[in-house]
Amino acid sequence: MSTRLRTVVAVVIAVLALGGAAMAGATVAGFTDVDANRFYAGPVQWAKDNHITTGRTPTSFAPDAPVTRGEVVTFLKRFYDRFIVGPAPSPTGGVIPGDGVWLVGSEIVPGTYRTVVPTSSINCYFARLSGLGGSFADIIQNDNWDPGATVTVAIAPSDVAFESDGCGTWVRISA
Repeated sequence: MSTRLRTVVAVVIAVLALGGAAMAGATVAGFTDVDANRFYAGPVQWAKDNHITTGRTPTSFAPDAPVTRGEVVTFLKRFYDRFIVGPAPSPTGGVIPGDGVWLVGSEIVPGTYRTVVPTSSINCYFARLSGLGGSFADIIQNDNWDPGATVTVAIAPSDVAFESDGCGTWVRISA
């Protein structure tokens, strides 16, 4: 296995998380074997700050050491847990705060929700989704509403997600 794989994994994770943004001027806190002038210094700092890596020891990252498959999957799992899955949600008491695609069961709770479409909105679009593939087959129910309309939707426990755009805040009115 390449001796640079550890560095490559850190760079890939950082680029994915930051959307390719430059990370100039980063310092490398705690790792005495990572030169702050090296191309990987910023990504290593980011990976440590975001709990993706802890280094080989508390003061050593070992950027030129071979990396094991176990270390690679550990980096990827930590990244997935922190940025893909995110922290465990806490129930919001039945509020969908606005625009977005909200996962049923983890970001929002099932139930019947109501909103009044803001008069500042051009249109309210919502969709109950059975999947996140982006196809029409993923749409269980969708609708468009004009500003000022009172809209009610029942989100089932079997729904995968709920999409809302321009509808304002949804409030759960029943389970």
